[in-house]
Amino acid sequence: MASQVALGYTIEPAGASSASVAALMAAVPLPADVLQAAGLRVVSDSTPVADPVVRTVTLSWVPSSAPTAVAVLNNTDEVSEVTVTAPGLDLILPPQVTFTPSKAVQRQALARAYLNLQAVNLTAGGSGYSASTFAVVLGAMSPPTYSVNPQVPGTAYVDGPPRQARGIGPSFEPSCVQKLRIAVQGKGYTASAVIQFLGGLDVSNPNARTAKAIITEFGPHGEILGVQITDPGEGYIRVPEVIVVDPGYVGGGFMVTRPNPITGAALNPNTTGAQYGDATPSGINNVKANLAAVMGAGTAATVTLTIAGGVITGAVPRTPGSLYIGVPEILVIDPTGAGSGAAITARMGMDSVVDILSGGKGYGSVPSVVLTPFFETLFPTTPVQNLPFWKFLQTALQVGCLSPVTSSAPVVT
Repeated sequence: MASQVALGYTIEPAGASSASVAALMAAVPLPADVLQAAGLRVVSDSTPVADPVVRTVTLSWVPSSAPTAVAVLNNTDEVSEVTVTAPGLDLILPPQVTFTPSKAVQRQALARAYLNLQAVNLTAGGSGYSASTFAVVLGAMSPPTYSVNPQVPGTAYVDGPPRQARGIGPSFEPSCVQKLRIAVQGKGYTASAVIQFLGGLDVSNPNARTAKAIITEFGPHGEILGVQITDPGEGYIRVPEVIVVDPGYVGGGFMVTRPNPITGAALNPNTTGAQYGDATPSGINNVKANLAAVMGAGTAATVTLTIAGGVITGAVPRTPGSLYIGVPEILVIDPTGAGSGAAITARMGMDSVVDILSGGKGYGSVPSVVLTPFFETLFPTTPVQNLPFWKFLQTALQVGCLSPVTSSAPVVT
């Protein structure tokens, strides 16, 4: 069965040196978001100095190590559990889970897989890092969803065990904060401003902890232009309130819904209750910022760093996290701001948690669990698997090199 595709792109130097053209070709980035969405990983990417210059990229839709799992039946011949026997390595998206029975069944079981962090690649150690430098794993989780248990009014849960949220009122499965959105930048904040997260934690969860974030950039008038999560937290069952606390901030100016019909001003300069803006934006002293937390279902992975002489010399997963649906980003943060240049990438495997969406009916014996890479669910046969790759990078390379580029036929093997 095919597992990868080789792509070739050729450019004639046309007066420029082969070395300079090869450097231009190699510098054009691969579309990471497209590769992620299709469940593709880069096996190799080379652009040797030659005449003509040829960039060869090999992509694979299967992991470097395949995951395996077995099904468990209950006493009514339904699939009650899927046990992961090997997590695999270098999965980009969760595999499709299907069951192959030894005989026809009345109703097929349905299940959903997730990923977690199995390993990391330290691709660059950087320099100048302080001993307080740490790594944070962010993104690649699905947003939590709400569901109400009709048997217990006011209690919310999602999908039943193993992901069950405890609490009264609107709630969702245990989650973390994946990112912050700046809805209103505000004005008048100082370097003393800090971000705080209030509420939302499951108080019955001993592992629950509050998220943390920092302000990374201020505007010339004290606007909050950039924020960064430094700890996604754990065990949230509601969206926390995000506030900015600044002892140097005075006033409570706010956005109003309609501009002043005379001056056109759309901001109110600290005049509580005004219907219209009554000054131009340049005359406003303080405007309250508004930040919103974006939640991700599951638990964020953690990574331990080793630092020697200001260089990150090692990185290993400390905890794998849970319920990922893609490959997260790993950020290296030095609170002193001195370090730079480090790069760490995540290598994912199959999470031990597999949601049983339907146990099926009529399984007389334990079915085999088939784990199919996502790309193969879209393009299952060899004659079709090369179709998405025709001229895949041609336009990007032509723009980057300002020269015509010729694509060779994709070779699937």
